[in-house]
This record gives sequence, structure tokens and C-alpha cells, in this order.
Amino acid sequence: MPSIIYNDRPRKRNGGFSTAELDPATFFKTHATNYYQLRALYNSTTDYNEKYQANAEMAIAERKMAYWRNHPDFTTTHEMDIISELKKRGVNTLTKPPENS
Repeated sequence: MPSIIYNDRPRKRNGGFSTAELDPATFFKTHATNYYQLRALYNSTTDYNEKYQANAEMAIAERKMAYWRNHPDFTTTHEMDIISELKKRGVNTLTKPPENS
């Protein structure tokens, strides 16, 4: 089955990059949004393959959120604000992907 959001194949490592100057809240929000949309898909689909793929990609999103949670500039206040904003926007429900123009 093709990936929904995350490619679950191993990536080649071409060297590291510094995350020191990146905003961890932005990246955490991206992966939290993906997690909630995948969870909504997981809970709503009856297709076993789609459910399996969504579950696998939720694990990837969780791993990426944990990475940004451990960033020195990330705080629990960031996390609570992001989760609150996503719940207000209803991100934990399925949304139609944007149209390609």
C-alpha cells in the first residue's frame, strides 16, 4: 500500500544537519497535525490495509513529535498551545487535502 503521509522506507543518511536554529514548535505542529489526521483515518476506515498503513505512519509521527519535544527550545507550553489550537481547528477529524493548482 502506498504511503498516506510519511514514506516508511529507510532513508539514506547524507550527513547530519543542525536543528539548533530551527523552530521546534513549527515542526512539532506539522507532525502533530499529521498524527491527528492519521488517527482520524485509522478510526474511520474499514479497509484493513489503510488501517495498517495509518497505524504505521502514526508511529512515525509520534517518533518525530518526540524528537522535537526533546529540542532544547521546546517547552510543554508550546505543546499545550499547539494541541489546543489543533483541537479548536478540528484537525482530529478528516480533512480534504488541498487541490493542486
